[in-house]
Amino acid sequence: MELASRGRSPGFAAKRVLSSGEPGGRHHTAGSAAKRAREMMTGAQLSGGTVGQDDLFDGLNRREVVWLLLQGLTDMGYGATCAALERESGVGREPQGVADLRQAVSCTCWDDAVSAVGRLEVEEVAQNELRFLLLEQKYLEGVAQEAQDSAQRCILEELASVAFDADSRLRVHELQSVSTSSQSLERGWSVEGSREVLWGRIQALLQPRLAMPPRRLSVLLWQARRYQELHCLYHHVDGHDPSSCSLLRDHTCRPPPLPTRCVARLDRHMDEVWFVAVSHSGKYIASSSKDKTVILWDCTPPATFGIACVLIGHSEPCSCVSWSRDDRYVLTASNDRTVRLWEPPSDCSVRLFAKHTEPVTSVGWLHDSRHFISAGFDRWIYLWNVDGTELHRWEVPSRVQDVAVTHDGKHMLVVNSDRNLKVINLLTRRELFTLPESDAVTSVCASQLRDEVLVNISQQVNTAQQAPVIRLWDLGARRVVQRYLGHFQGRFVVRSGFGGPREQFVISGSEDGQVYIWHRHYGSLLEVLPGHASTVNSVVWPCVFPGYSGSCCPWLVSAADDHTLRIWGPDSGGDDEPAPQTNGASHNGTSGPESAQAPEAPGDAVIEGGGSREDPTVVDDIGVAVAEHLDGEGQQLLAARALDDPLPPRLRTSSGLVDAEGDEEEDGEYASDVPGADDGATDAAGRVRVSAGDASGTPEAIMTVTSDAAPAGLLPELPPH
Repeated sequence: MELASRGRSPGFAAKRVLSSGEPGGRHHTAGSAAKRAREMMTGAQLSGGTVGQDDLFDGLNRREVVWLLLQGLTDMGYGATCAALERESGVGREPQGVADLRQAVSCTCWDDAVSAVGRLEVEEVAQNELRFLLLEQKYLEGVAQEAQDSAQRCILEELASVAFDADSRLRVHELQSVSTSSQSLERGWSVEGSREVLWGRIQALLQPRLAMPPRRLSVLLWQARRYQELHCLYHHVDGHDPSSCSLLRDHTCRPPPLPTRCVARLDRHMDEVWFVAVSHSGKYIASSSKDKTVILWDCTPPATFGIACVLIGHSEPCSCVSWSRDDRYVLTASNDRTVRLWEPPSDCSVRLFAKHTEPVTSVGWLHDSRHFISAGFDRWIYLWNVDGTELHRWEVPSRVQDVAVTHDGKHMLVVNSDRNLKVINLLTRRELFTLPESDAVTSVCASQLRDEVLVNISQQVNTAQQAPVIRLWDLGARRVVQRYLGHFQGRFVVRSGFGGPREQFVISGSEDGQVYIWHRHYGSLLEVLPGHASTVNSVVWPCVFPGYSGSCCPWLVSAADDHTLRIWGPDSGGDDEPAPQTNGASHNGTSGPESAQAPEAPGDAVIEGGGSREDPTVVDDIGVAVAEHLDGEGQQLLAARALDDPLPPRLRTSSGLVDAEGDEEEDGEYASDVPGADDGATDAAGRVRVSAGDASGTPEAIMTVTSDAAPAGLLPELPPH
């Protein structure tokens, strides 16, 4: 058993002193600093009388300001200047009693030190603690100097007599029960270092008017700076150097170039767009849709967002898409219970994975770009090799909503309908722990730079969770570190994500057709981007991966139920906002349909103006490809698309068409597991039937897709291949 260490103190001292890297073991927090500030403001009254107007400096106690300056000058090594200030102001650095105590401790005159404590104007409890600390130090130094006789007399005659409570008596017993050899002291213990720690503990027991906390002026300056940073909306966003902040002016950060301007609108999908992902090199944007296709958009500078290829093969809507780490492969998941592997820019499927028995909801790559995971409503999660080999499978208690892989590729995050976020080690293939959630999680997004994860919680009308929220979990600390509010999410899956080159933002879609951008660290809402005509299902704003030398996609991309993707870039600063571009490129690089607004070169974008719309009778290349895939049924799709109705298919209840307000509903991706959902019952698109309010506001009608009475002019269901 070791006698002492630098951090060792009696129980009573441990309750009052927090150890830190500062000399004396002092630890300053905002709360402790505020408490000491209040004590210092009353210091003049404690020393006798109130503060007069002549004793104030800009409303502050002049004597305390001089004390701060004296301490700061001493800490910076300006002894001569400090002495001059003492002479001119008539204010000493510390009271005489404290100076005598300091001198006695430095000279190891322990009897004089104990006598000096008796002359201090402190409470009796503090005096007892101070005497105990001084005599304990005397005993430990005697042990270090191999003076066993004097050490034994100290502990038996002096130290035991000043023990005043259970903690101090226990400390005496600990010291008596071990050897008095210097070898029993902790390695690295020294007389000089222990005295420094001792004086720090003495200062903690004295009132600020007697012993000012160490580096008090620096602490106050850092608190003022931190206060300004906490009130800066864009702090840690613009990438400035913290060391460049000046004390000579108030702290402000310039607003970052947020992507608030729609630079292009991609409208070649024929139904709702459910998911969007950007390749790690920033060369392609992949979007999956309810129209059963996945489109790869070319982002090679100068970006015209032409169509690189269309991936056709699924017989049901495509729910998810994921790029491999090296961008060689693309995975697509579908409601047709399959996963397909593609190798862009080829539009031919490389391999089909068909072990799921229910719609596949999510896929994700491991870092080696050779293995991936897939999950679905059948409650199974598979670990695959790209050659088609099944390496492992996990069965979870309920259907899987979403999965994600952490930034280091070692862990898998699983969201199922039991209100828990499971963390599974991909190396040992065992569940490590579970992060509890009070409400059902609809989607998850893992950071690519940190051990953090975002989870989306939809609005719950039957629980305490009355508003949708996005929570930021710290996986290392296993706690929620931030919440993001303001968006709308009721019954559909709305996905959020990290945004910006360093993931300094959080972005999310919303059922009100807007894109929301928050400050990741502070949770403040920075921007709301309107533009979509329906629910925004998925958003992506890629980060710059550490060590990656290639370029990164500089845009924010959003996908919505209005059949479009929107590309957002920084505002140019002009007064007049230009109209967004609508994509005019075509499949496999051939030129698009000729019209009055046709581009001069293949793949160029067209600026929307006030002229006539694209000729609806012209069959574009995507329509031809879909028509060929559907064996003659494509003409119905093209006819439906020719009507160019911006509204998606409606859902019908027993009481009529409804939406989120109970009047008219728009379709979306998989509905979330909210109270009232009929688990296992799905509509024609594979999404769960969810209770929704009817015309009277009663949440009893079950949502179903109408097939026999669909409103005229709306896109019909795509038949299976």
